[in-house]
Amino acid sequence: MAAYGDTPANASEKLAGYETIWHQSLQMLEAARQGDWERLITLEHARATISSALMEQQRGSNFTQANQERMRELIRAILASDEEIRMLVAPRQDELRNLVGSLNTEKKLLMAYAVNT
Repeated sequence: MAAYGDTPANASEKLAGYETIWHQSLQMLEAARQGDWERLITLEHARATISSALMEQQRGSNFTQANQERMRELIRAILASDEEIRMLVAPRQDELRNLVGSLNTEKKLLMAYAVNT
């Protein structure tokens, strides 16, 4: 008798999970390209939930050669999307970092002048 992870139906479900993660990655990439940071964050949280569930199911699974190759393709596509997302997000992160730095400086000035008044 085959183990739980070895059945064709379960392998198909897990492969479908990778497909879902890939589609989420494409949606995240589109949100990053549009500068829609709120949507990007929402999509990233959803993808993380799916990824966690998939990794939990993945333990002890054996896949056919064809399924393994498809998973490799999907993982490469996901990683490529993630790399482009990181490049698109970097300027926004720098902008926010500078804003936070400015706010901290302003706060320190206000506190310094409040103490001296």
